[in-house]
Amino acid sequence: MRINRQLKALKSKRNKHALFSMVIAVVILIAFYQLPQFQDFNFINLSPIYFIFIVCLSFLKKTKNEQPKKNNLLLNILFITAPFFIINVFALSSLSKFTDYSAVRIANHIPNPQHVEGQILLNSYTVGSGRNKSHYEDVVLNEPSQQQPLRLVCNFMDRFKSCPLLENFQQQKVSIRYYADNSQFIYPEVLVLSVTADNTTISSQDFMQIYQQQRSNFLMYLFFMVLIPNLLVINLFWRDHQYQQSQTFRYRPQSI
Repeated sequence: MRINRQLKALKSKRNKHALFSMVIAVVILIAFYQLPQFQDFNFINLSPIYFIFIVCLSFLKKTKNEQPKKNNLLLNILFITAPFFIINVFALSSLSKFTDYSAVRIANHIPNPQHVEGQILLNSYTVGSGRNKSHYEDVVLNEPSQQQPLRLVCNFMDRFKSCPLLENFQQQKVSIRYYADNSQFIYPEVLVLSVTADNTTISSQDFMQIYQQQRSNFLMYLFFMVLIPNLLVINLFWRDHQYQQSQTFRYRPQSI
């Protein structure tokens, strides 16, 4: 009787944690869809939250009379980490441009950034085929003296779109200050620091604020969309491991 009560308590805790995790996931989803600073994130970036629903529903749908099974902690850990590693890599794939964010701090201390004038063009192209196909939208600056157009980068939130902010300047002649070095930005890819057109100017201070906001959004994404879902699911699997261990002990043959 005591073992049965303990099993019911462990199972109840596991199921309550599953429901709690789903509530947290719903709150995070609502926040990400409603708050303007998260509009740059797409369906793929939100995949860790959807994974929470799949895991939680799989536990809640288990029958009341669960059969005991061999419970290897190492295999359980691999079972947890493998799918979550795939989900995290999948979700963070479009945010990989943040590995170059250190260039922003360097560029902020350059007294005389490089300067060029030319025409803004939008270059759309596709790489790969089938499931590996990726669509890119590059904003480039066409300048006759350059060997090839400069690929303008002002967006760390989506590696598939280099600088959506300048797409409205398409076909216009502009003056641009930029930063490029041999580690983060390799020519002809450059980091935009300021843009001046006929009737519009986006200063270096404006761009630095944009980059800082992108960094803040990225850190919030890591906390709410990566760290919290990982902790919730790991905790859920750990509670299920405890329940399965107790259930195995219940059905273990007793020696006379």
